[in-house]
Amino acid sequence: MLFSVAETEETVSFTPRTVIVAGFTGRNRAGVQAHIRELMDQGVRPPESVPAFYMVPPSLLSNAERIKVPTAESSGEAEPVLLCLSDSWYVAVGSDHTARDMERVDIGESKRACPKLVSTEIWPYEDVRRHWDEIIVRSWALVNGKKHLYQEASLAELMTVSQILDALEQTTMENADGAAIFLGTVPLLTNGFIFSDWYSVELHDTSEGRHLGFAYSVEVKKGDE
Repeated sequence: MLFSVAETEETVSFTPRTVIVAGFTGRNRAGVQAHIRELMDQGVRPPESVPAFYMVPPSLLSNAERIKVPTAESSGEAEPVLLCLSDSWYVAVGSDHTARDMERVDIGESKRACPKLVSTEIWPYEDVRRHWDEIIVRSWALVNGKKHLYQEASLAELMTVSQILDALEQTTMENADGAAIFLGTVPLLTNGFIFSDWYSVELHDTSEGRHLGFAYSVEVKKGDE
């Protein structure tokens, strides 16, 4: 995969070796536990640990403008994504597209059922590290032909990058090189999931007045596709 470093002529070639989706990474731990109870009420089994980390095949990482999914009950989630190339960390915006009906059976399988999308532009993590909490993450979904704001919050809602990496080092990740880590999402602005055929996600760096973002469309697979 080839990424462009925003506002420069630099490109970065990245071969994903490990793709990890972090879940339940809200900084307000009482709120996380309340969310877990809500999911349990909907028939979703609680994670074995918090935060939770789900390994997905590296082949699922994509910057396609159109994806195919196995179910009509799937939806996107805007997330900051860390990419590690040798000793350098970069930030992308991503969508952890997830099969929601499968969540009630197995969260890990629901994550592995759909592509994990990332922007083609990235920022060096060092450029945003000091004002990380001021970055806004947003998503939109298309409903009846109209674009609806679906998520919007600052990254202060999530655990810090160092907290997530520390927790990850204690569990599944031995070598960060070639890792793409989805750092978790923020609450929905709606009462439930929107199952749409179009989503858009964005990171807005309020300190520098710049954005990372992309949009993609969704198609449900037919037959044996």
